[in-house]
Formats: sequence, structure tokens, C-alpha cells
Amino acid sequence: MKVCIITEGGRKMGFGHITRCSSIYQAFNEIGIIPQFIVNGDEAVQYLLENVDHEMYDWLNDQEKLAADLNDADIVFVDSYHADCNLYKEISSQVRTAVYLDDNMRLEYPKGFVLNGAISAEQLPYPENKDIDYLLGVQFAPLRKDFWDTADKQVRDEIEVIMVTFGGTDIHNLTPKVLKMLIDTYPELLKKVIIGNCFQNIAEIEKLKDNNT
Repeated sequence: MKVCIITEGGRKMGFGHITRCSSIYQAFNEIGIIPQFIVNGDEAVQYLLENVDHEMYDWLNDQEKLAADLNDADIVFVDSYHADCNLYKEISSQVRTAVYLDDNMRLEYPKGFVLNGAISAEQLPYPENKDIDYLLGVQFAPLRKDFWDTADKQVRDEIEVIMVTFGGTDIHNLTPKVLKMLIDTYPELLKKVIIGNCFQNIAEIEKLKDNNT
């Protein structure tokens, strides 16, 4: 079986798509199938791909090479915020099964599967389409191998610790805004702030922190 995963990531695009697709890669790898992992990215994401058999190029602008890579593919996963409808249609027409990872009903997708593993995704008003099967809700969320066998956590009655994370790069500079709101509103709580590899706002975050950060 030939499986391809097409995605994107980098300093300006963030790392979330690659992380999510790595989960799918690991799942196939677990059953002896090594997907072809195709990334439109930059050097900032190389560390995420250390254990992934991958190829990196601008598949948005080199669609001839992409079409050649997808030749005879049984399943293709596409996780992108930049590919347009025409490219999705080309992929759908070329492969046996196409799966589109979606977060916000971004496009009117062609024939295939739409996967949205977000909480309450099944309540979103996706259009009815006889050519599309929807995989919606947390039961379809791709999880990395690290989280396959985690134990259940005991939920405290009162909040004591808050973790703040915006992934590998905070492209919208949200960490300082959220941290300031938490410090002003909940100064007694412990705030754990996760700094990604490509953060450009560390000095601003450091300046804001209090004794419980």
C-alpha cells in the first residue's frame, strides 16, 4: 500500500500541521507501512522530522513533481491552510482515497474524507455531500505515539496550575497577552509557560512574569 502525507510548516506557518501529520505517519509505521511524507517547509521544522522519512519542497508551486510523487497512491492525506480548491480536486482525481484534515470548514472539499478531530467538530454545519465522508470529533483526533497509552488523570476540584502553550512558534504573539490576563486575573495560580523553538517574543514574556510564572 502506498500512503502519502502532504503538509506544511515553518517559522511563518507554525508547526501544528507537521505535528498532527506525524501522528498519522506513526500510526501507519506501527503496522509496517512507511508513508511518503511531503513537507512545504523550512529549516525550523527539521528537528520535528528527524525520525520521519520525508521530502521537503514547495509542493504548492511544484505541482508537477507533486503529481509524480502521488502516482499510484492508495491513500493521500492533505493538511494545509494554503492549498486551494483546484489543487484538492487534482489530488482527489489522481488518487484512490483522499483525506483532508480540516479545522474550520475552510473549503468546499472534493470527493474524499474530511477529518476534523476537534472537540464538538461533529456539531459544525458541514455541507451534506454524497461524495464526502466526514470523520468529526475527538474520536478521530490524530495522537502522537507518546499519548497512545497514557494513564487517566485525576481532575482537581480547584484549578491550581495553568499551562500556556502556542506550539513551536507564537506567530500571533498571543503568549504575552494571555499571560498578562492570567497574572492580572489569577495571580495566585501557578502559570507554566512553554517556549517554542522559534519564539521571537521571549523578552516580552520574561518581562511580564510574576513569582508564580
